[in-house]
Amino acid sequence: MLKIYDQNHNQLGMLTRYADLKEEKDLDTADKNLSFTVKDPDEIELKNEYYVRTRTDEYVIKKISHKSRSGMTVTCILNLEELQGQPFASFTVTDRHIRDAAETALNGTGWTVGYCDVDKVRSAGMVDCNALQVINNLCAAWMCEHEFDTLHKQVHFYNRKGARKGAYFIDGLNLKEITRETDSCDYYTIIIPYGAEGLTIESVNDGKNYLENYQYSTKKLAYIWKDESYTDAQALKEDAELKLAELSKPKESYSCSVVDLARQRKDYGILSYDLGDEVRLIDRETKTLTWQRIVKMITYPEKSEKNTCELSSTVLTFTQMQEKLKRASEIINFVISGDGQYTGKINVSDILNFEAGLAKTETIKTFNRNLDDLRQEVEDMQEDLGGIGNLSDTYAELGKANIPDGWTDTDMIADGAVTAAKLDLQDATNAMFAQVIQGAQFTDAYLQAPTMTGAKIDADSLTVQGKDILQMIEDLSGLAADAERIKKLEESVKEIIEALRNVIATE
Repeated sequence: MLKIYDQNHNQLGMLTRYADLKEEKDLDTADKNLSFTVKDPDEIELKNEYYVRTRTDEYVIKKISHKSRSGMTVTCILNLEELQGQPFASFTVTDRHIRDAAETALNGTGWTVGYCDVDKVRSAGMVDCNALQVINNLCAAWMCEHEFDTLHKQVHFYNRKGARKGAYFIDGLNLKEITRETDSCDYYTIIIPYGAEGLTIESVNDGKNYLENYQYSTKKLAYIWKDESYTDAQALKEDAELKLAELSKPKESYSCSVVDLARQRKDYGILSYDLGDEVRLIDRETKTLTWQRIVKMITYPEKSEKNTCELSSTVLTFTQMQEKLKRASEIINFVISGDGQYTGKINVSDILNFEAGLAKTETIKTFNRNLDDLRQEVEDMQEDLGGIGNLSDTYAELGKANIPDGWTDTDMIADGAVTAAKLDLQDATNAMFAQVIQGAQFTDAYLQAPTMTGAKIDADSLTVQGKDILQMIEDLSGLAADAERIKKLEESVKEIIEALRNVIATE
């Protein structure tokens, strides 16, 4: 029977006339889905966002499909609404156990931490997220697995969920059907690795920039592997060898349909299994004898003979482990201060919502306020000076009517004609810098300004009183690619402000 609750969590009754009750569980994401077919739609009215409770979990109805003469199918997801309703503009923990970090995220949600055997200490930070996203990201950073208990409102954390209990799937007993698939679509015997800035392995590989592995066949198939996270040739070579060891043989995957005898008879308890468990897979027809881990399950609580499992090798491949490490690096090894400003060592390209978080920092807000003040100062200064017109117009007014076709203001300045006409070039500088300031934008950590030339502005390097404005701007715009420049953010902004003020002050 299924307990049904309305949107306000008031119990409406028990649903008894249903069929094909099915639960799907995923080890990697900790997701669970529930679906069933309603035989009598009039027994209890079901609506989207109603709650359905089984013996083990509580779900939220998300989809109802009703076909004439075919019954009504209902699809539900785990009820994690309290976690999704707890927002964080920024979340950071430093040198903490995952239990402590998770308790901080769960505070105020009504959820707590249950079982936890993860004892690693790490730091983590993220912005613009909710408690559920925090929990998922913490598991990525601590490289562990988790499970949601929606009845008791607890999150459990495991170094590795499940165990090798001695269970086995064998044909003729509890293994109904097995599918063994081999795939050589991504099969290579030669790898040519590249690291950061074109790093290769010749210096540590007898002058060769490639590696070979012919464990499965002698075919020569080359694969170019680029990963700019490597800055050491030896490390690049070692990991390329691991990657090639996988690429140079066909991949194998298994799925099977099993009979859950342990649910039917107590004396078959040794054959019980659950998500994350390692089981012995034995099948004579496909010549299979291997240990596999259960990573996905589809169970029929009321018809266990229909259960199926998706299996995976008990040892992570190099590629899988590398992906886990990269995902962890998105979250660990940096700290966010109370206002969302990043400090410490940061890999900017990996930070969740970096630009949005940086735009909210006090440094950027201060810069924008200063920029507005500078614009106003320039406007006031131009008004006091009576305004500065286009250089070509000024040139003509001073009696130099024969301006060569195609000449620009820069050409006239370079020719010296404007100087000869005794035009105040400092005023021209101020006017042109007013355009720079008025055109400048500082949004999402990128400063953009038009390229200007003028009296005290060097046309090639765009320097003002010895300050290289373009380089300062490049320092800012390069933030998303170079994490170390974040430390220079405030200094760069101050230098630009000071350079602009100095130009104005010389009037």
